[in-house]
Amino acid sequence: MRIAYIFRHHPAYPRSTKECNSLVQAGHQVTFIGWDIQPDVDIKHEMHPDINVELLRLAAAQRKFVFTKWLRWYWHIIRTLIKGKFDIVHCVDEYPVVMIFCFKNILFRFLIMDVYDSIIKRKTNNYLAKLVFRAVRFLSNAVADRIIETSNELRDTLGRFRSKTIVLFNSPPDPYVYIDGIWPSPESPLRIAATGAIDSKSMALALLLSAIDSMPSASVEVLCSGWLVDDYAKNVFTKHPAVKYTWIETQAEYYKLIAFCDVVYNVRVDADNSYYRSLVFPQKVFDALSTGRPVIVASENWTSEWIERNKTGWSCSYKDPEALRDLLLFIKGKRTELPDYAIRCRSLYLNHYTWEIMEQRLISLYDELNRISS
Repeated sequence: MRIAYIFRHHPAYPRSTKECNSLVQAGHQVTFIGWDIQPDVDIKHEMHPDINVELLRLAAAQRKFVFTKWLRWYWHIIRTLIKGKFDIVHCVDEYPVVMIFCFKNILFRFLIMDVYDSIIKRKTNNYLAKLVFRAVRFLSNAVADRIIETSNELRDTLGRFRSKTIVLFNSPPDPYVYIDGIWPSPESPLRIAATGAIDSKSMALALLLSAIDSMPSASVEVLCSGWLVDDYAKNVFTKHPAVKYTWIETQAEYYKLIAFCDVVYNVRVDADNSYYRSLVFPQKVFDALSTGRPVIVASENWTSEWIERNKTGWSCSYKDPEALRDLLLFIKGKRTELPDYAIRCRSLYLNHYTWEIMEQRLISLYDELNRISS
């Protein structure tokens, strides 16, 4: 089948890479329609060479809406859809679904909504905003032929639309071939992996620095890689003496970085203001599982209960730097138990959360739509 995969991002994003590559390897023709908001930065990606990448190269701020630029993004999508004559459009999140659903059965037949990071379920006291969010969410759920969510808890919020929804956890392909034999040195400072979108408005960066500053000098080292989203990340966090920032371009290097660390840091500050984020299963939880490393998450996120129940990490409030300091000191004293965490994490990952398991769900979804269209 001819598939258009729409995502307002560079094709280097890990989940879109996994999904597009899996679909191509299953025999589908895939076109990735994306927006490179940093065209002056040479970012490599690992998309399969048979994937047609249609990229809008237009500089834009990460969280700033500019009507003329979004109009160009909209035209880029429509022009590519007209040119491609697709069977299925696979949209990431709600807004592109709302933008293109009126072309269903004209430019394409089926519409899939893949909810990575919903902007709709934000908590707000503005009554009008609540109505708008609710209307957009209902419309996108209603017009999508199939919906993909990242946790069972999120699927359970969909009510009448639950029956057309599958769950694809943010599981990575098994990185064992890259990390076999890599362990943090017991003589080194406690190493913390901080990766992904380095953003003070979502990650609790100030909390981490505050905790580190209250600990004995040189007792903690943060290995950091990812997009530096805001000025605090660029000018404060990555300039701290305990933070070692490097740009990583391949998944192999990414998982090696995690394997060199004692723990993965995923304390977020936005679980309180987003109903969606309070129920999402973060990518870094599965990255930690697959590499056999424990993870720290915000106790405000429901995943903290899951992590502590499965003994694959710890939780800490994003509002309490003293509690994080005490937790880091506790983990430092538990470094000899790291192999036990590795066994637990890897076993849980291999039995329930490998990408191969998720890939079969994705391919089955497309096989079902292919049968319907035949």
